[in-house]
Amino acid sequence: MLEKENLSRDDLLSDELFLEMMDLKSEIEITKYELKYTNKAKLLGCKVEFDKMLKAARAERKKIQQENKKVVPFRNDFADGITHFVGDYDDLRCGSWICTNNGIYAMTQNGESYACSHPILPIKVLKNAETGFCKVVIAFLVRSRWQEITVDKEIISSASKIVSLSKSGIRVTSENAKNLVRYLSDIEALNEDGIIEYVSTSKLGWINGEFMPYGSNVIFDNEGGLKNTFDAIYGKGDREEWYKLVSDIRRDGKMEAKIYLVSSFASIMLEFVNALPFIVNLYGTTGKGKTVSLMLAASVWADPSEGKFMTDAKSTTTASEIRLNFLNNFPLLIDDMAQIKSQYDDDFSKLIYAWCSGVGKGRGTQSLGLTSSMTWKNIIITNAERSLVTENSQGGAINRVIDVEMSASQIYENGNKVVEILRENYGYAGREFVELLQSMDKKEIQEIQKSYYSKI
Repeated sequence: MLEKENLSRDDLLSDELFLEMMDLKSEIEITKYELKYTNKAKLLGCKVEFDKMLKAARAERKKIQQENKKVVPFRNDFADGITHFVGDYDDLRCGSWICTNNGIYAMTQNGESYACSHPILPIKVLKNAETGFCKVVIAFLVRSRWQEITVDKEIISSASKIVSLSKSGIRVTSENAKNLVRYLSDIEALNEDGIIEYVSTSKLGWINGEFMPYGSNVIFDNEGGLKNTFDAIYGKGDREEWYKLVSDIRRDGKMEAKIYLVSSFASIMLEFVNALPFIVNLYGTTGKGKTVSLMLAASVWADPSEGKFMTDAKSTTTASEIRLNFLNNFPLLIDDMAQIKSQYDDDFSKLIYAWCSGVGKGRGTQSLGLTSSMTWKNIIITNAERSLVTENSQGGAINRVIDVEMSASQIYENGNKVVEILRENYGYAGREFVELLQSMDKKEIQEIQKSYYSKI
């Protein structure tokens, strides 16, 4: 059937054609016939039906292959240098290791040398754009469920360190640790063409010309305590409802809401105009809508609920630096600076300098080296009951803060209603703003900024 000339519509949609095609051993041959007959189906006006049949045939072929893998008559049947794991992952070259769902082992003079009692394999290498360090994405099958974890390369390169993966569910002990390290190293070395190395980052914002977390060519590899913040950055609810709310708020003419909004958007532009970080602080008596305005600024990018994208002022200096380094170009939103005014004797100059320097403190390592510098270039948006700068503040600190005094009236007629809408609808405008900036020339953005700067 495959070699038959002038196939009819019925021939193209026949079981016989697809069975012959899927019986071919070579994936290249299968693909060749798929392309040939897809074009033929277009000409005969049955491409939709052909595609459905092809998809079903592919699925059936994969099912049969998976069932064949489950049959383990003799272990040595799988000593062909290829992994035989049941799942969605491609088979990899494994050298002398025998790899099935029953476990991973190699034959030695002393008998079987086990690496692991369940399937496990590296599937991606992540090279961090900031540090140059590598991480590896590991896939493993435990309790009939495939899982993936991202670990530092040094973890799977050391028998003493790889044992720590047991807390993730991988069955590794001090007994099989050395063999597991050797197995994972062999798999990676034998499959450099199959295990792709990706550029990764543990920071948000502009990385290698892309904007994280929206980029497609850079992978996020931060599995630390700020993952909750990362997970909060997405679009939810009704885009139009958010835009209608913001349009109504802007139409009311309240300066406080407008300046918070523009600061949230402008944060990611500092990188374009080579500006230093600075602080925008809204101050006034409590109960006027400062926190609601901060939630409005957060909703441009992320979930504005408490404990998500926003934070409070009680974090230590080190914790603040870690968050700033992570956010990178995203705005840092801090609610209620009054919580820490006693720590600084009502003079925030030291804190202002630290936040607006754009660089964290240098810190040593146990090996007498220095850790990688933490850097950021963004806008810090805060609120307080009074101005952040006073007569006693140093001149440099004053120049790094835009203090905005609230009017005596309420910012919002119905603050609870605004909060209710923001908690259900957010995260669209920021992404669309990024797309707008990416469509513009960097020099054009710089010229716009310069024109406003000269007017000011």
